[in-house]
Amino acid sequence: MQRDRSVDSEQTKPYLGNIPRDAAENVTAMEWARYLGREFGPTGAINALAYYRDIDWISEQARRLMIRHVRGLSLEELDRVSDDGVELDGTLDSLAGSPFERHAKSLEFIAKMAGTDVESDLVSLRHPDEHTVN
Repeated sequence: MQRDRSVDSEQTKPYLGNIPRDAAENVTAMEWARYLGREFGPTGAINALAYYRDIDWISEQARRLMIRHVRGLSLEELDRVSDDGVELDGTLDSLAGSPFERHAKSLEFIAKMAGTDVESDLVSLRHPDEHTVN
């Protein structure tokens, strides 16, 4: 049975409504901007952010802030290879090598900044009967 998103308010709002201004979240946002810039190029990163907003992974406010981060990247930052500063939980590592790999890693960045657990959301998708409304 498919979940009714209109009834479940947690599913109708973005994972990431805004980006907290503390130092740790700012580092994560900058690393995500670098990741997006490297993986998609600056224009593709901006398009990916619009897509993430459209599917409610991020809010319009978060999209605008991330666009500023992406536009502020230097060529050197776009060429840097690793994300040494941010530890992601790797919940979606099973998508490595798939067409969804880059978006899955973005979702991990989003979840980290939002303080949510991607794995619990995946469990609810795998077992929709546990979350149905009668």
